[in-house]
Amino acid sequence: MEGKECDVAGRVGRVRKGHADWIGCPNARATISVKRLGELDGKPFLEAAKRKVSAEVNAKTATKRQLFEEAKVKALLWCTQWDEYLRDPDWHPFKILTDKEGNSKEILDEEDEKLRSLKDEFGDEVHDAVATALKELNEYNPSGRYPIPELWNYKEGRKALLKEGVSHLLKQWKQLRPNTKRKRT
Repeated sequence: MEGKECDVAGRVGRVRKGHADWIGCPNARATISVKRLGELDGKPFLEAAKRKVSAEVNAKTATKRQLFEEAKVKALLWCTQWDEYLRDPDWHPFKILTDKEGNSKEILDEEDEKLRSLKDEFGDEVHDAVATALKELNEYNPSGRYPIPELWNYKEGRKALLKEGVSHLLKQWKQLRPNTKRKRT
């Protein structure tokens, strides 16, 4: 890029990052919010842990709360382990495919030993969560292999446009600011 284009691109990037910092965490109603791309979703791990714990433990000897606590601990351990695998720069479960025009594309290698054992042991939901995190890391931060915050349009499942972020910030600001109009007496 030319000097001026680089400067503009740099400023736009800083504005996007500033929006991401200001907007904060997603909530159930937010269309535009921050998503940590490459972060592992723990919900599928918790569901898998619930299934495994209920199958392992006699339901008569343990309360539902005890089962849930045991499942949370197992899910946290598994999720942490897989998070470490995701950060390992030596593990690259992707293969490169080249089409007839010579364009190459990197796709997830479903025959990877770790991914196959994950799917066999925990099921499709956990496998899909790990695959999603891997793809996001590979696309958005391949050299660092750590999650990065990005302004995200949750309604459409994509990066939010700068215009959408600004519009969302203005809506929030209008809702939060006190009514400053004075009444005439």
